[in-house]
This record gives sequence, structure tokens and C-alpha cells, in this order.
Amino acid sequence: MTGSRAVADHVLDLLGPSAAVVLAPFFGGWSLRRGGEQIGIVMDSAYARVDPAHRDAWDAAGSTPFRYAARGRTITVEAYWSLPADALDDPDRLRELLLGTDPDRLLAHPGRAGDARPADSSRDAGTT
Repeated sequence: MTGSRAVADHVLDLLGPSAAVVLAPFFGGWSLRRGGEQIGIVMDSAYARVDPAHRDAWDAAGSTPFRYAARGRTITVEAYWSLPADALDDPDRLRELLLGTDPDRLLAHPGRAGDARPADSSRDAGTT
């Protein structure tokens, strides 16, 4: 899996310069950073950092946590959830989701680990 620079650049374009979001290389993809804090990542898709208290709302909205394969298993990173497709066409919606003005999108505490753990088989039913 590699991060799409085109998607990362598109996200930056939609956010605009006033958002003060910058890109940094991140494990074959891109980190979206604001004020020194990672607020999202771009790998195969764009993902926002989501506080644990709001993950159920993202799940109910159809978002999925970031997953990757390592050593023959799937790892789920619960801190990052896929951005809805409509957010990549709507600058205001994207700003709400990534910059924290949406009540269902509060940032986790800065510096906190990303809850990486093996994928739960009940969550991955029917996927490989």
C-alpha cells in the first residue's frame, strides 16, 4: 500500500492555505499535520483522526478504520477513519471533519498512541 500524493495534494487544495495543514511522509503514505499534530493520513484513501468517543458515529455513517496487512494478518488502527467520499468534493465539509468543527470529529489528545491492534474478526467478517 502506498499513499497517493495526488489525493494528499487534493486534500490540501480543498482545505486551502488558511488551514495551515502540511504534508509529511508517513510509512509509504502522507501525514496531514496542523500545528505539529497529526490530524489525518493519506494511504490508499484519506483518513481523519477520530476521538474514541466519536468512532461509533463514524462507523454508523459508513466510514471504516484504517487497516493494513503485516506479517500475514490485518492490523486495524482505530484512531483513523475513512473520510466520506462527499468530503473530498466539499471544502467546507472536509474542514469540519479534519479541523474539528464537527461535533462528531473531535481530535484525540495530542501525542496519544493510535490504538493499533489486530483486526477484530467480527468487524472483518467477509473481508480479506
